Amino acid sequence: MQWSSKAFLVLRLGAMLFPLLGCLLWAFWSGSQQVRRMQQQGAENVQLIELYTDRLIQTQTVLKEAVRGHVEGQPAGYLRTAEFRDFLTGLQGAQAASQGLALLSADGAVLAASRGFSDTPPLALEDYRANLAADSEVFLDRSVGREAQDAFIIAMPLRLGETEAIFVSAIEVLSMRGFLQSIATTPGQAASLLREDGKLLMRNVPSRPILFDASSTAAQSIAEGDDGHYRTLAISDGVERLYAFTRVGNLPLFAMSGVPVADVRRMWLAQALPVWLFLGALSLFTFVLTARIRRSVSDGLRQRETHEQLAAARQLAEQRSQLLQELNHRVKNNLAVIGSLISFQVRLTGKVDPEALKARLQAVAEVHALLYRAQENDRIDLGQLLARLARSPAIVPPERGIHIGCEVEEGIMIGPDSAIPLALIVAELLTNAVKHAFPEGRPGSLSLRLTREGERATLDLADDGIGAPTATDRRSGLRILEGLLAQAEATLVRLEGQGTRYRLDFPVRAPTLPQLGRRAETP
Repeated sequence: MQWSSKAFLVLRLGAMLFPLLGCLLWAFWSGSQQVRRMQQQGAENVQLIELYTDRLIQTQTVLKEAVRGHVEGQPAGYLRTAEFRDFLTGLQGAQAASQGLALLSADGAVLAASRGFSDTPPLALEDYRANLAADSEVFLDRSVGREAQDAFIIAMPLRLGETEAIFVSAIEVLSMRGFLQSIATTPGQAASLLREDGKLLMRNVPSRPILFDASSTAAQSIAEGDDGHYRTLAISDGVERLYAFTRVGNLPLFAMSGVPVADVRRMWLAQALPVWLFLGALSLFTFVLTARIRRSVSDGLRQRETHEQLAAARQLAEQRSQLLQELNHRVKNNLAVIGSLISFQVRLTGKVDPEALKARLQAVAEVHALLYRAQENDRIDLGQLLARLARSPAIVPPERGIHIGCEVEEGIMIGPDSAIPLALIVAELLTNAVKHAFPEGRPGSLSLRLTREGERATLDLADDGIGAPTATDRRSGLRILEGLLAQAEATLVRLEGQGTRYRLDFPVRAPTLPQLGRRAETP
């Protein structure tokens, strides 16, 4: 398996990015879970506040009905008697946190009150009347004075015969605040009672009532529903909190509970940080591990490559040795061929033609040059061989002024067994053309055209000279070609036309000698 640097880079980046992505997903999920947990806790807190407040108001409703029942059947003026005052005082004593009970006239005058009740009527009469106009029979407010007189006011209409009265109960704010503090137990938490018109009646910490603007988040939230959640910066103390709220029964009052956003964030971090540390450590471990794996794989690949190179070097050395033996064998055979040609020419003419000898040696040299370039393939492109022969000054001296045109088809590959005799045949034909077609230094042109059809190839050689002799006696130079044609399994035909034209037809044969071993490819 190939392990590229790019693949390892992707693996290492993935080893880092996936844990980081896990951190982000965990952060989002744990943050959402923490917010939902705080919202649920806030909903539970406001339910407790709602139950406490609703029970307190129901208690005052019971006291109001007790007053109605006590007054029924009493003579006129009974409300101003000491007996009735003592009755109210007894009702007040039945409540540990009560600061007094009173009956007010419709215009706010005190008709009767328990002992200790403030002489100053603690009722905002206009707000009370607006509350009645909104079809709510329970009016809630706060009367702020000295701490002992700071009271939560509950007012309800009470009809006593022909008298329209207002039943007023004052509850100690300090006692109610103690309950709210039992709900908001940690610093920064909030528990409060908010009237429907936006007046914050009390909080879990000492504070005066605050009237919220209608555009505030709290006022808008309670206007949209009887319960829910919202997040805002508290006007009372400037702390950003996540609030939960619910309506107290059917009253124009809402129970509120808030937890600082900083606490939510701190609890979220406490939950998310261990997972982040684990994923971060996992990311670092994976990053380091992939680096070690890469080094290990790279070392293994280098060792494998070294072994393959060593094996290839050994094979190449063996191949070179075989090539050297083959080269020596071929040189020996080619020298034998040239020696036979020289002996044959001496028998025919009685002498050695230096130019012909040079041409034959050059033909063999060109074959060996191409074999050297071919190296392991042991195959020669015949077109390249013919082009090199045509350009050889040993065959066609440049001072003769003879132009040679080559039109050869590339890719006709032959083995050395065919290349040697074919090269010698072409050298003989070119030498004869130079000697006989252009005598006495006459200039001219020669053309070579090589084509292939299937498993055979054709070479057309033509000149525009005076033409070669047609005699076929044994002393003719063309008789030398007979042995070479037989060796190449080729046929040579002289064609009619201007100058001299020959057509050489021969098979395209692969090397007949055993192929040398190929170098092992590196995967």
